[in-house]
Formats: sequence, C-alpha cells, structure tokens
Amino acid sequence: MAETTNMMAVGGNLAADGESTEWTYQGGVGFISCAGTFGGGTATLQYRVNATLWVTTGTTFTVDAIVRIDLPRGVQLRVSLAGATAPNLNTYMDA
Repeated sequence: MAETTNMMAVGGNLAADGESTEWTYQGGVGFISCAGTFGGGTATLQYRVNATLWVTTGTTFTVDAIVRIDLPRGVQLRVSLAGATAPNLNTYMDA
C-alpha cells in the first residue's frame, strides 16, 4: 500500500518579490514544496538564526518542485522570492 503525504499551505502567497510569512517547522525529516507562477524568479528557503538574521538552507526553487528537508525542531522558516515578474507562488509542507 502506498503511503500518502498530506501537504498544508504555509507562509502565505507571494505575489511580488519579498519574504513569506514565517512558520515553525516541526523538526526532523519532512517535505516542502513551492508551486505556482514563479515569474522568472527564484524562491529560496531560509531559516532564522536570531531576531534579525535569516540564512539560506541551500534549497531553491525556480519551478514547481518538492524537496526533502531535515531540520531541527522549532526552526523558524520562510521563503524569499527574488527576480520575479508577476508571480503567484505558494509554499506547502507535509502535515
């Protein structure tokens, strides 16, 4: 029997360059997806180091895709979109 993964929307919709709303990751191995219209831009998954510093996880999206991640519990994540023209992008993670 195939296992299914339920994906939930996180971070809100990106309709222009900028950052999504942040969310707290449950920790461990999981999956994250960016899907929609990228408008030629690049979406980068970032995590919060402290109150003002965000760094990249090394995960980027330029087309609809799903990737496996393995991060500590409680990490604050967001997606940063740059170089886009008329995007309509959403982020999802397994629930």
